[in-house]
Amino acid sequence: MNRKLDRPNTTLPRIINHELQQRAQENRKILRHVIAALLFCARQCIGLRGTNESIENISSNPGNFLAFLKIKSEDDEVLKRHLEHPKNRNVTYISPQIQNELIEVMGNGVARDLVEEIIEAGHYTIMADEVTSHNKEYMPLCVRFVDKECNIREEFLEFVLVERITGKYLATTIIDVLNRHQIPLNLMRGQCYDGAANMSSDRCGVQKFIMEEAPMAPYTRCNSHALNLVIVHACKNTDITHTLTKMKEVCIFFKYSPKCEGLLEAIIKQGAPSAERRKPMLDLCKTRWAERHQAYEHFYQAYVFIVEALEYISHGLHKQKYNLDVFEGTWDADSKKDACSLLHAITDFGFVCVFMILYQGLSELAGISVKLQQKALDVYNAFSKVCIPHLPIMAIKNFEKVLF
Repeated sequence: MNRKLDRPNTTLPRIINHELQQRAQENRKILRHVIAALLFCARQCIGLRGTNESIENISSNPGNFLAFLKIKSEDDEVLKRHLEHPKNRNVTYISPQIQNELIEVMGNGVARDLVEEIIEAGHYTIMADEVTSHNKEYMPLCVRFVDKECNIREEFLEFVLVERITGKYLATTIIDVLNRHQIPLNLMRGQCYDGAANMSSDRCGVQKFIMEEAPMAPYTRCNSHALNLVIVHACKNTDITHTLTKMKEVCIFFKYSPKCEGLLEAIIKQGAPSAERRKPMLDLCKTRWAERHQAYEHFYQAYVFIVEALEYISHGLHKQKYNLDVFEGTWDADSKKDACSLLHAITDFGFVCVFMILYQGLSELAGISVKLQQKALDVYNAFSKVCIPHLPIMAIKNFEKVLF
């Protein structure tokens, strides 16, 4: 009895309790490293898993998650000992199941904090769209609100797997997500989608069914998407379509032939040494018309060199101007024929006029398109960006009357 009083730390309950506390501290430390690895992969938008989910053989591509932990273990003995010789084989904290559970826990924690901020803000707007991935339909749902510090914020809320993309089904899914997160529908003051019929229709679209539950939430089309549609309709002109087709053919001619692209790069390198780091050609974006301006800018700056490259291939010109012996006599009949056809097309007066109109017009619209996608943009700033400078103050007041 006196021995227990003199040395209480040597008692069996104390020893067991101390070992449990020490093990709990080690487990918490290991769990922090695991969570750090998950957050690292999430912030970098990279996949977690690899070919072989085994930490023993790092050369077999275990994935970014395990590779990150392997590097971290080099500076941490506790983590290294756990990865190489875990005390319990069924408690490693690195299995795919545990990864999914931790991601879900972290997501729920972030969502709870976000919901509290939304409710504290008093009002919010929802933004949604559907996207196809691996033959499955998904719908990302975002929320826009003004926080207590008067900052306009757009926050991602949830990524939902949907079975159908009808307006009724998507609207029901959105309402279920909001109810599950306990976000009141009566606080909704807006809904923003693209112009697809299943989203924007006032008879069977998502906005119609959401308005039935939240009558104070009018539908607003994405401003940048609306601008994109305007450009699409404007570019249905025959001359513009012909010009874009020829530009596309030029891009394909050089981009998908290493020999042709090498010739163009060699000419640009000798004719404009300062531009050697720039790509000579960029492909045209198929969907975002305002985003094509960068491709137009490259085409505009490289136009002279493109013409010279086509003349070299089709007619053998500029041999004395440039040192291109490596490309001498390497062009077949089809390449010469295609180069001659493209040369005739892009040196036509009509092509040059239409291209310059496109280039100058989109040089203005490209900047507006980017600005309209800013998260903190409000209706007044958007109006000022798309309207003519020095607009009379009366027009702005009339605009306010229309809105409010």
